[in-house]
Amino acid sequence: MCDGPCTLANQQEIISKATLCYCYVLFLGMLLVSISACRHNPADSGKHFPVKPGPILFISDNSGTKQLYSMNEDGSNVQQLTKNPNFPILDAKWSPDSKQIAYTRLMVPEAVDNNDIFIIDVNGTNEKRITRNTGISEGRVDWFQDGKSFLADVIDWTNTRSTVDIFSRNGKLQKQITPDSLTSYDALWSPDQKHIVYTSWGGIRQELFISDGDGNGAKVLPTTNRTFNNAVAWSGDSKKILFNATDSPGSSWGIFLINEDGSNLAEITPTNITNTLAVSWKRR
Repeated sequence: MCDGPCTLANQQEIISKATLCYCYVLFLGMLLVSISACRHNPADSGKHFPVKPGPILFISDNSGTKQLYSMNEDGSNVQQLTKNPNFPILDAKWSPDSKQIAYTRLMVPEAVDNNDIFIIDVNGTNEKRITRNTGISEGRVDWFQDGKSFLADVIDWTNTRSTVDIFSRNGKLQKQITPDSLTSYDALWSPDQKHIVYTSWGGIRQELFISDGDGNGAKVLPTTNRTFNNAVAWSGDSKKILFNATDSPGSSWGIFLINEDGSNLAEITPTNITNTLAVSWKRR
């Protein structure tokens, strides 16, 4: 963690290449586990979602591979939305108008070097593949307020770097918004555009950082004492942040809410389902 006030400048000093490589190893391990579970299965069936999705989307491997689930804000009404073991879901986000969901999917047989972004209607129809970048994996994805472009984590395996980039709905790279030298990811604009929350290493832990809307004034949020804390989503009123936390990526994750000023930390992890991972929060 930073010894003094955390700024974008001194973050570059606390993030090392060793940390980045460690993140890559963890991410690759997750991909290989998913590949082994789905390597020999047929193509996607393209069926409707069996139920209307709840406001919070999350991923679980409770069925054997990582699939998309939903629940209410209090952890009730847990529903499984996807059931196809052939294409594990790695991340998902509600569109600003709540009519579509964007998600990243592990591509087979391209899997090790390729995760891509898809869009699907809220009832589970009209799936469209947005990116096709071999050797580059899109990880976390977030919508811009106009619904016409995406903010995505991009891992370039060849050049060993992780950046946050902007893509159009047709998959065109519009802008790289974080430098190669700064390993930051999980960046999310607040709905009122006044703040950005993102994940970065703060020395001994993976922390949540919050900055002004222009990226200035970054500081660490006092979240949990767990080693890994990952930003997920803002509430519609820009007052709360949804995030996951764990001591080890191989163990269970907890789902938490916290106010944007760092107050009122609360755990909302469902108690009747294993290996949960929150991925989105529907705006009301």
